[in-house]
Amino acid sequence: MKVRSVACNRFFFLFLFLCVSLHGQRRLYVEEDTSVASLALYNSGKLRDAIEKAKEEIAGEDARVESYIVLASSYLQFNNYKASYEASKKGREDTQKKYNPELLEIQAIACYHLGRNLEALSLLQTYLRVTSQEKDVANIYYYMGEIYARLTQFNRADIALSAALSIRPSEVNWWVRLGYVREKARSFYDARSTQYALEAYKKALELDRNDTDAIAGINRLQGASR
Repeated sequence: MKVRSVACNRFFFLFLFLCVSLHGQRRLYVEEDTSVASLALYNSGKLRDAIEKAKEEIAGEDARVESYIVLASSYLQFNNYKASYEASKKGREDTQKKYNPELLEIQAIACYHLGRNLEALSLLQTYLRVTSQEKDVANIYYYMGEIYARLTQFNRADIALSAALSIRPSEVNWWVRLGYVREKARSFYDARSTQYALEAYKKALELDRNDTDAIAGINRLQGASR
């Protein structure tokens, strides 16, 4: 798991109101003491060994938050979302680290993949409230955007995806998704959404001229306007 502002003026006040595949393996940098064997195994790519070692550490007398982070994150890499959810939830409870940002993020992503949209959204919003301002929160906003899209709250999805792209503007798929939610918003808001959707799809093509989803989106919008 480990600029240019997008539609900033249009969404600034709504963004304040809101307060606010993607989990490919990355190195874990936890805020606690990192002298944990399972963490070293995880960061060297030995995920199955990391799971077993983390379980062993958690079963010991002095279970530490890093072990839960390793366990939950490893399960996430294997797309075992239920196990990842349980491990992150238990870690927040057992270690009295209710607001640990790594566990919050992992639990939220697991919730997202389990279809528990409102719980995932609440966890992501909590993450934004408690995390350090120095952290890259682009993924958090991305997932918020996807959840709002699922809930057909397309204006909020637009705001969250725009926030994600203001941090990481080189994510082609995020531009495509922004185009999509703006395209869907046409039925709910006004015709300007068509132009905003086209702009997002075209931005995706600037980054990858062969992106089929962006091309299809532009063709749909241009066909509808004829």
